[in-house]
Amino acid sequence: MKSIGLTKEFLIREYIENSKSTVRIAQELNVGSACINYNLHKFNIPIRPTSLFGSINTIEFVDLFKSKTAQEVGDFYGVSDRTIYEWANKLKQKGVVVLSNREYEIEQIPKELTSEQEQLIDGSMLGDGCIWKPMTNTCECGFSEKHCMQQAEYLGYKAKILGSLVSEVRNQKQLASDYYVETTARVLISKFCPIFTKLEKRWYKRDELGSYILNKNNNHRIKIVPRDIKLTPFSAAIWFQDDGWNDAKRKTAGFCTNCFNKGDVEVLLNQLDLLSIKHFSVVWIRSQPVIHVLSKSYIDFIDMISPHVVVECMKYKVDTSQYIPSKKLNTSGCIGVSYNVKYKKWGAYISINTEKFILGYYDNKEDAFIARKLADKLRNEGIVDKCLFLEIKEIMENKNENNN
Repeated sequence: MKSIGLTKEFLIREYIENSKSTVRIAQELNVGSACINYNLHKFNIPIRPTSLFGSINTIEFVDLFKSKTAQEVGDFYGVSDRTIYEWANKLKQKGVVVLSNREYEIEQIPKELTSEQEQLIDGSMLGDGCIWKPMTNTCECGFSEKHCMQQAEYLGYKAKILGSLVSEVRNQKQLASDYYVETTARVLISKFCPIFTKLEKRWYKRDELGSYILNKNNNHRIKIVPRDIKLTPFSAAIWFQDDGWNDAKRKTAGFCTNCFNKGDVEVLLNQLDLLSIKHFSVVWIRSQPVIHVLSKSYIDFIDMISPHVVVECMKYKVDTSQYIPSKKLNTSGCIGVSYNVKYKKWGAYISINTEKFILGYYDNKEDAFIARKLADKLRNEGIVDKCLFLEIKEIMENKNENNN
């Protein structure tokens, strides 16, 4: 037999002192377990009894089995991992609840997301998050997200909120496409569980039969915005930190929504409107939409999300140090009312679809305010008929004549 270093001293150390099983020693030496048993007999080394099962402490075994691999438990008892599985099955037949470390880990995963976790996932999926299924025998999906190393603290913040749903947060090498050089990124990877399997079906486009509708350009899945999504200040803040930009000098901010289509963006605009962010526009760049929060809603938007931007490395996204408030654009202090030097009266006006409607000229500023407010009310109700504005003008003029 070819020498493989099987000496009496080696077997005493590994088999007796380190309590390794014959199977484990054989695996390390890349030989069969029969070879190890032969040499144990050859060197007159006493063989451990195979009937250890009756002497094991059940509670100790159950705790070990759920916290360690079968091989590690086998090393503890000095038997093979196959024997450990046999012991576990025997205990199960006796009615003892025995969970492997994998089964125990799955048991610890929550069955539902908390409200905070749900909002975090919504904001992340609108941004840089991804739900995917690994190429293994698992049937469940997991969540992952990647950021640059400068934003590693931000991923740590997300991991803290997700808690036991997180598998690991680690560094990952990647190729920077712009420069074709290797860089290091920080990646968060969740555990694979039914929660994310359910969410995957909600966030990726499928046909009526449940099959994926793939992007024709790259054959990738198409991420969509769920039609029942409920945007909150917190989820909007997460979305903005993931994929938003802030230009305080120009009094505008926005979201990079280029992975979504027109219908998806309309859903998001409706949700922003429900959060009282009323002034925004959609700019199409290379046939892809980008949402702009306009100056009239800029401060309201920043004030809404700022309390939820708590990680230091992301606070630059809500920095307003270069913001300069706009000066008053007229002499009245009210939009749509100004003093007309030619007539020496206060004029009221309103613009609808770039067309300007004159609501009349008044001796005092208060009447001009009233005319403008009446017109605003009609516009907010969707009434934009020019005749109605002329009627406002007539009512106000008659009011002035009666006062005179």
